[in-house]
Amino acid sequence: MSRSIHSITVATFLLATAVILAISVMWYRSTGNLVQTNRLVGHTREVLRNLEGVRAAMEDATAAVRNLLTTGDETNVQAYVAATGRYRGGLHRLRELTAENPRQQQQIATLERAIEERLARAQEDIERRKQQSALPDADRRPGVGTGGSQAIRDQIAEMAKEAEELLQHRTSAVEVASQRMSALNLVFPLLALTFLSVFFYRIQRDFTARKEAENALRESAERHRLLFDSSPVPIWVTDRESLQFLAVNNAAVRHYGYAREEFLAMTVKNILPPEEIPAVIERLSRITPGTEMSTKTRHRKKDGAMMEVETNLFSLVFAGRPAVLVLVKDVTERLRAEAALQQAHEQLTASVGALQQREKDITQLSEMTNLLQSCQTPEEAYAILSQSMIRLFPEIGGAIYMISSSRNLVEAVAAWGGAGLAGSVFAPRDCWALRRGRAHLFERHDSAPPCAHRSQAEPAGYLCIPMMAQSEAMGVLHLAAGTPEQADSVIPAGRFSPPQQRLAAAAAEQIALALANLKLRETLRNQSIRDPLTNLFNRRYMEESSERELRRAARKQTPLGIIMLDVDHFKQFNDGFGHDAGDEMLRLVARLLQSSIRAEDIACRYGGEEFVLVLPDSSLEDARRRAEQLREATRQIQLQLHGQAAAGISLSLGVAAFPIHGCTVEALLRVADQALYRAKHEGRDRVAVGQGMETQQA
Repeated sequence: MSRSIHSITVATFLLATAVILAISVMWYRSTGNLVQTNRLVGHTREVLRNLEGVRAAMEDATAAVRNLLTTGDETNVQAYVAATGRYRGGLHRLRELTAENPRQQQQIATLERAIEERLARAQEDIERRKQQSALPDADRRPGVGTGGSQAIRDQIAEMAKEAEELLQHRTSAVEVASQRMSALNLVFPLLALTFLSVFFYRIQRDFTARKEAENALRESAERHRLLFDSSPVPIWVTDRESLQFLAVNNAAVRHYGYAREEFLAMTVKNILPPEEIPAVIERLSRITPGTEMSTKTRHRKKDGAMMEVETNLFSLVFAGRPAVLVLVKDVTERLRAEAALQQAHEQLTASVGALQQREKDITQLSEMTNLLQSCQTPEEAYAILSQSMIRLFPEIGGAIYMISSSRNLVEAVAAWGGAGLAGSVFAPRDCWALRRGRAHLFERHDSAPPCAHRSQAEPAGYLCIPMMAQSEAMGVLHLAAGTPEQADSVIPAGRFSPPQQRLAAAAAEQIALALANLKLRETLRNQSIRDPLTNLFNRRYMEESSERELRRAARKQTPLGIIMLDVDHFKQFNDGFGHDAGDEMLRLVARLLQSSIRAEDIACRYGGEEFVLVLPDSSLEDARRRAEQLREATRQIQLQLHGQAAAGISLSLGVAAFPIHGCTVEALLRVADQALYRAKHEGRDRVAVGQGMETQQA
């Protein structure tokens, strides 16, 4: 604080000195300006006096010449000469006074030329007068006179006017400078007195502040003593060399259990474990005056109990000897709480990690389900399952098995991972999960019975979960723990964790629902495009697919065959033997068509007893030959009713082909239909080829 007061006092003194110096400089400059301005005023007045002298000399010279010419008195010549002398002396002085004023120099030069011209004429008059004085009066001529004097007077008057204006300006400047000097003469003593008063006031306040600081320091020492004694934290002062206690506060007495006298008779070594004494001595030797050090150690109480403490060490001088002030904080309970908190944090971290993994698993499971819902065929779904299950179970191999339609076989449809998997086909009874209708877990050294379908390369353990949809088993999800070499690295001890088991159960449920939904959609789709009696494609599907095949044929420039066929005498047979017999006849024809066509051919029930075959990449001749084969094959069929032969079957067939008979499906069907009716008209049980070409374009 005293240093701050001293700094303020010095700053005040320096400021006062600077202000006084500044005012002195201003006063000096103002005095110089006043002297210079007065000199300029005197200079201007001298210019005016010399101008007046030049004018007067010029008037005297003019008057002398006029008197000489008028009276002839020769004494006027001497007056003229004296006047011209004064004129030239005054003009010379004017040139000296205006040496620094180019304009006035120019005016003086002009004036001098005018006066010299005037004097030259006057001199001529004088000379002429002298010459005429010897002549008779009748022969004398009058002189030139004093012409031109008025112009000289005007020029002198103009110069005098400018000098008067300059004199007036400089006189005003003198007045301003005089006023400024008067103000400075008044302000300077006042400011000097003010700053001196402030300076002495600051000195007085400095002394007062120092005295107050000393009193505050004494009070602070008393407060520190009170704080030392009343602090709830144990504090002591120990000798730096001997480590003997020099002072202890009440908190130290209470916390350690020693009386104050016992403390002062002890050293720090008495409260330290023997193994920590060297480290404490080493730290005390490193602390330097004015520095602070923090340490962690253990202290022993009087009852022998050990406590974990944090100490802050401060180097100081106590009672004239090097000492160390030590603040002690018992952190035993805090460390226990931190240990408990760390354990809780680890548990929380594990829980958060499990939640994050669960969220990740749910996200991947949801993504897999969405992909499965978008699949059009089971094969597409199986391919997605192979990829998705790798992400769900990255370190576990496995497979998905589906139960066949006959319900007597279970076949692998998707597999992933490098673990040894079971065979690709097995009976439902070979899997305990399918038998019991719930998950079956087999782990190494477990008493659970193994499934008969398991691979011999799976001793580590596996998990089978039935895939149920609407209380019906569709298949089984099989997860393998790996080979014996992988057992402890892939899944510890060949075991599945509860989260893995829950994830597997959820995956099996979602897969079952998705595949059941896909199967249902496939069934509904077949019902929408197939004839329920013959299981052939219906007319709607025929129209869509034939249009697609026709466009493909046009694009690839390949032929397309159409066969339209009709069962001969079907109406009489149906009326005679009944609708059941008629339906059976149609089913026989449908089975014949399905067994006689290629995979890319399309067999449809067009309506009633009419059928249509769409034959891609088949020319007209190919279609006719296929029609003949069908006709011959149909004649070999014998319809059986109640175990007895009922009747033979014959077909009438009409054949058309793209692009020979048209470029649209409607045109081709029309040509084939016309050929069919021609075959019937010509006696049935025959093949007729379409004639002509439809002109309708696609």
